[in-house]
Amino acid sequence: MDHGAHSALFSQALQNAKHTVYAHQVLCSVLDEMMSSSATATSPLAILLKENKSGSLHRDVVCGSLTRLHYVEGAPISDHTVPLLRRIVAHLYAARQSDSVASSALRAWSGHTENDENWRHLAQQWNDQRVHWLRETARSLRTVVPNDVWVEGKDMSSQTYTSTVGTAMA
Repeated sequence: MDHGAHSALFSQALQNAKHTVYAHQVLCSVLDEMMSSSATATSPLAILLKENKSGSLHRDVVCGSLTRLHYVEGAPISDHTVPLLRRIVAHLYAARQSDSVASSALRAWSGHTENDENWRHLAQQWNDQRVHWLRETARSLRTVVPNDVWVEGKDMSSQTYTSTVGTAMA
């Protein structure tokens, strides 16, 4: 494959997806360090950590799929790429649902010490970044995906997202 040839159609969506994956990675690092302390190991942040596993999968699928589309030669919207676009949209919505559950858990948690509160604030900043860039990924992708494909992908999201805490969510 010629990695020099690529489709500019998906460039902005791919760039935004890379940003959301990066912010998610930093958030995971912050949460891992928070969870390793005895003060937070048994806190409601366990829900947040579990939801991050789901969010990771969905973000990785979106970013990997956009990378594939970015390097497709020829017409990027074709019979071959439409199923992949539907899956990308489904995973965007599933990631958004996972982020919603995780964000609620983060807001619900209150630190017992000033150090805990500093960690929570740092985690909230990176959580906000990952949510922002996921939204920007969806916005940029929405401008190039045909409406019927977008709607079909959105409808698929209820099958794509299953919370790691055991509840299927639409």
